[in-house]
Amino acid sequence: FTPPHGDPVILGVHGGVHDMGAFPKFFKRLLKDHGKTGLLEVLTLDAGFASKKNASLINAAGRGYVIALKGNEKDLLEEAERLLGAKEKPKAESAWEVYNGARIRRLLYRTTEMAGWNDWSHLREVWRVRQETDKGGQVTVEERYFLTNMTPGSTAGRLPLRIVRAHWGIENDCNWTLDTKRWGSRSVNRRSPFPPRRQSTGLSTDCGENNGTKTIARGQAPRSRAYR
Repeated sequence: FTPPHGDPVILGVHGGVHDMGAFPKFFKRLLKDHGKTGLLEVLTLDAGFASKKNASLINAAGRGYVIALKGNEKDLLEEAERLLGAKEKPKAESAWEVYNGARIRRLLYRTTEMAGWNDWSHLREVWRVRQETDKGGQVTVEERYFLTNMTPGSTAGRLPLRIVRAHWGIENDCNWTLDTKRWGSRSVNRRSPFPPRRQSTGLSTDCGENNGTKTIARGQAPRSRAYR
């Protein structure tokens, strides 16, 4: 997470501590240092941070969350797939955009039927985002699921698609740059369709490892440093 003064907040990950276990201490520090700045409204997290404990911490602090849902929360994922997996008519869809030689669009399916499910008392809605990638006439599909405590009214229309797009824009840009530097590639100039990071409305805890630490990247214009 990079606040306006430009000094990044670093989440140190020690041996044996995974993302999920490191988050509570980091979030406490984040609230202490930046909780009154107005920057911390909604946090987006990868599935490695997905737990009822972490979600409860965010909700108790009066913040919104959007958390990727994968197999580490098996019961939630299976129920989400049962309710949303067979739906064919999306609630919203993005326009096709060109990225890295391919055409991409995203379709949104959503349900409030899992609100409060399995003791996730703050859970209000689950999203399924279907990404279709057309490259040379060959279409591939990727399905992603997300948990959120935000009200459906506050995320109407295409907003969930914009949130998901912005979060993975940080992942794709930052992590790709880190990998490129790590493996010595000279091809570091690629065009990204994602909006400038300063347009991000929330905090992305999408992390990349570097020298034993994890840097939390937020929507900010690129700065001259090895990795954010």
